Amino acid sequence: MDFEWFADRLSVQPIRAGHLISTVQNHLREAIRPGDILIDATAGNGNDTLFLSSLAGETGRVYAFDIQQAALDSTRKRLETYGSPSNVRLIHDSHQAMKGHVGSDWGSVSVIMFNLGYLPGGDHHLTTQTSSTCEAILQAHEGLRQGGLLSVMFYPGHEEGSREALAVADLIQTMEENWQTWVFGVGKTLKPAPFALIRQKVH
Repeated sequence: MDFEWFADRLSVQPIRAGHLISTVQNHLREAIRPGDILIDATAGNGNDTLFLSSLAGETGRVYAFDIQQAALDSTRKRLETYGSPSNVRLIHDSHQAMKGHVGSDWGSVSVIMFNLGYLPGGDHHLTTQTSSTCEAILQAHEGLRQGGLLSVMFYPGHEEGSREALAVADLIQTMEENWQTWVFGVGKTLKPAPFALIRQKVH
């Protein structure tokens, strides 16, 4: 599976190499206001959690999920480097369980971020799984407010990452009504390269 396969099924905006993360962050930044409810569905090393925390402000809330304690420890350490912001709640659980943890904030979330794959610097055999990812993305569609954004970073260079991308592409094509979708990627590369999907809940 490569970017062109995905591109054939969804409208795509090619970008230059090295600009994927900043492109996604710029889109999300436009939708976030101080006081918003935000979710990092895959905390990893905490980069996305920190990004969301910096935009949520003192009155906002960030829920960060990961099934690996090592990931949460790494995220906590990164947050401590920036003063341990009080607007972040670290949750040792699968992103499949988002709805239960977010509670009354569910349906009012402004942004939900997924960064799929394995923990950088961790065990590459411990990776996000297609079934739980699809279930979590289905939940995310329910949890967002009108105008809210869902972002998913894909890594098709490994076997499970390729399966996830294919499954998510098929899933979202069944959920096109009331959503606007963008896909960003470098395009043709010698090896499958990361790419990103952003969806906005327009109604």
